[in-house]
Amino acid sequence: MNGQFASAAGKLLTATLMGVALSAAAAAQELPIGASARQQIEALMQEKASRSPAQRKISSDLLFEVRRQRGDAIVQAMPGLRTSVRADNAGRVLVDIQAEVTAGLLSRITALGGSVASAFPQYDAVRASLPLRQVEALSNSPLVTSIRPAALPIASKTNVSEGDIAHMADLARADLGTDGTGAKICVLSDSVDHLADVQATGDLPGSIEILPGQDGVDLGPANGVPETVGEGTAMLEIVHDLAPGASLGFATAWAGEASFAQNIRDLRAAGCDVLVDDVVHVTEPVFQDGIIAEAVDEVVADGAVYFSAAGNFGNQNDGTSGVWEGDFLGTGNPISSFNSDYDFSQDFGGGNALNTIIAESEFGYTLQWSDPQGASSNDFDLYLLDPTGSTVIDFSTNFQTGTQDPFEGIAAAAAPADYTGHHLVIARFKGSAGRYLHLNTLGGGLSVATAGQTWGHSAARGAFSVAAVDWRQTCGGSPCAFTGGESIETFGSDGPRRVFYEGDGTAITPGDLSATGGESRQKPDLAAADGVSTATPGFDPFDGSSAAAAHAAAIAGLMISVDPTLNAADLRDVFASTALDIEAIGVDRDSGVGIVDAAAALGTLKDAVVTDFNADALSDILWRNTSTGGTVIWQMDGFAVSDAASIGAPENAWVIADVGDFNGDLRSDILWRNLLTSAVTIWLMDGFTQTSSGFLDPVNGAWDVAGLGDFDGDRNLDILWRNNTTGNTVIWRMDGLTQLDASVIGVVGLNWQIEGVADFNGDNQSDILWRNPITGANLVWQMEAAVQTGAFSIDPVSFPWMIEGLGDFNADGQDDILWRHYSSANLVIWQMDGYATAAATSIGAVNTSWEVARLGDFNGGGQADILWRRPSNGSTVIWQMNGFAMEAAEMIGTIGGVWEVQ
Repeated sequence: MNGQFASAAGKLLTATLMGVALSAAAAAQELPIGASARQQIEALMQEKASRSPAQRKISSDLLFEVRRQRGDAIVQAMPGLRTSVRADNAGRVLVDIQAEVTAGLLSRITALGGSVASAFPQYDAVRASLPLRQVEALSNSPLVTSIRPAALPIASKTNVSEGDIAHMADLARADLGTDGTGAKICVLSDSVDHLADVQATGDLPGSIEILPGQDGVDLGPANGVPETVGEGTAMLEIVHDLAPGASLGFATAWAGEASFAQNIRDLRAAGCDVLVDDVVHVTEPVFQDGIIAEAVDEVVADGAVYFSAAGNFGNQNDGTSGVWEGDFLGTGNPISSFNSDYDFSQDFGGGNALNTIIAESEFGYTLQWSDPQGASSNDFDLYLLDPTGSTVIDFSTNFQTGTQDPFEGIAAAAAPADYTGHHLVIARFKGSAGRYLHLNTLGGGLSVATAGQTWGHSAARGAFSVAAVDWRQTCGGSPCAFTGGESIETFGSDGPRRVFYEGDGTAITPGDLSATGGESRQKPDLAAADGVSTATPGFDPFDGSSAAAAHAAAIAGLMISVDPTLNAADLRDVFASTALDIEAIGVDRDSGVGIVDAAAALGTLKDAVVTDFNADALSDILWRNTSTGGTVIWQMDGFAVSDAASIGAPENAWVIADVGDFNGDLRSDILWRNLLTSAVTIWLMDGFTQTSSGFLDPVNGAWDVAGLGDFDGDRNLDILWRNNTTGNTVIWRMDGLTQLDASVIGVVGLNWQIEGVADFNGDNQSDILWRNPITGANLVWQMEAAVQTGAFSIDPVSFPWMIEGLGDFNADGQDDILWRHYSSANLVIWQMDGYATAAATSIGAVNTSWEVARLGDFNGGGQADILWRRPSNGSTVIWQMNGFAMEAAEMIGTIGGVWEVQ
């Protein structure tokens, strides 16, 4: 069995063949289950009923091979039956054992001639190679719950990935000045085969952290799992192309579910900020979070971000679905000679129990239902019938008596076989209740199919499940940016994913385990590029959601390198607001929120420029006429006025308290106060347009707005209030027009004044600068989540030195202080390094008839410039700053003295 997903070309061919086969398949669907097939099923049911307690712990395919080796009568009576179980030359099979893991159990395996590949007591899981003849002997141990063939993993399958341009990651890196440095991105896949070769070409760096013994290179058919081909190397390549400065890590996901889950936790412990995988194990639960999904949610809760390939198994919209989901509905046509309660299901129309395979699967067929893991008491079986419906070809008849998983599986044939035109039959055993069913051909096709293909840990609440979009749809042969007119790959797995149980087996909707119960999770979450170039042999092009997941993870790494405080919830909000909508309008079951737009996503992380009303990253100028109340915005293009407009003339009782971005859209908004009524309101702005407004709680005149700042790191500005009679200081945390809460942060004597709000330590949370003009003392309050966490004295400076403004003059992410001496008119910038003065630089002297009206970034250089105003004649000048030097002075106009810069 090939462990890789089919290539894109293979999947497209599959879709074409399905289209041709539909009518014929539908006709075949009308076939009844033949009499001989019913007799064979009855015989298999009798065999099932006769199993001993030890045999009931063994999966039916493994037990059948044990019986075949012994020459049991049931095998001799049905020589045509096949299973995918194959022993090696020594007669051993690789098995997954669910058991209480003790030293005694491991010794017992060895004593029976087996060897332990891995053991994880925390997951009650052992993987071992065991002589086929000893399987039943081991199942006699009271420590053992179940034994089945090792679950197969499936990967979602000299250049730079074209996704770099398609996602505009190249532009985002340049715009934000980041390459991923400071972020650690880790891949879980099959292996890092070919790693040294790819490193030698320069396509990957020499330093990649691989968990000890977890490179996956030695795994493969000799270990009872599909061959490893270095898909992890190709994924690392994509990550490095988009985030070349990020640290990289790897661990295999190929060695079983328990190993996979542990490697997720171990990578997080090794410092991985972003994790991404492209592997699903066929036995992962559909309707409950399994051990891998629980590991995903655990590391996400710890602050990591997790991406997972949605899968390449097909979807309903493109006619490639190979899954059927729905409530049990019996045909009313039982095998009466065996048991009147044994009924065929599903009724796929007209009493039919057959669902015809119209496209072959290379991985097999599985059935799961809405019972909890390890506690299923409702027994369903799965049969594969020949095209005539008269012969059973393969089967899965495991026991579910209250301690087993709700799972039946028919693995792909060990030898190549094409079951197109064959039929799948679901049967319900005596006394079992109806349940919600999931029949999956794992990339094949069914004549009666539904949505809901994606499953496993990519459907975990905390995971980003990523669908694939071929960059060549829009661009042809030359890379270009996605436009939003694309669609997901026709082989892409769709959602949603209905889940009925929490990881511990607690029912989400007790009493309703049908199509109306459980939790419907929006999966996939988003989409990204595939079909890209890599230097890894066999992956040029690299098709499938594996490549897509790697692109999305790399973009997340770039974002975290800009703002290390970001978590999965933050990124989910950003992607939802910036992704390119494709497929159905809005969020859909094929592409989630749409294609990740790196430039737009990283653009939200840019610090909002002071008084930037149109989000062009250039400061504008807001004017107010002190006589008429007229309010005008000058939109600036560097040092020239590109446009100007009046935005109203509120009566003079209304004053502009401050200007800033309250809703995180990078557009400045206006905070107004009414001095007569104490009313407080915010205008949300988009250019010259007031898009909405809202009144806040009234505040009397004893309170002054001391500044605006982002005190909790949510990129929405909050309001800092100071009571001018008591010294009380309060922060209102804001979310757009909504006041979230009010926090008293201290009472400070009135001899201390708040000089401004700025981020001195670069943690993306505003701090407060205090000054005592009498003593010259200066103090910074370090703030975190609107709480004062530290107080730091900085050098005292006596009058007539005064603080004129706070801004980042050298683009290091830490605000600096502009001082002015009101006797000599000298200007000095203190370069701040956290809460210490790193340097003091004189930038000249300006006659005190000129006033510093504002600091802003007028040329988009990421450095503060100085806006000067001379009230006596209305002259207005901008000093273009280059770090701590004035590079140019630009006169931008003359406007009468009744106009003031706000």
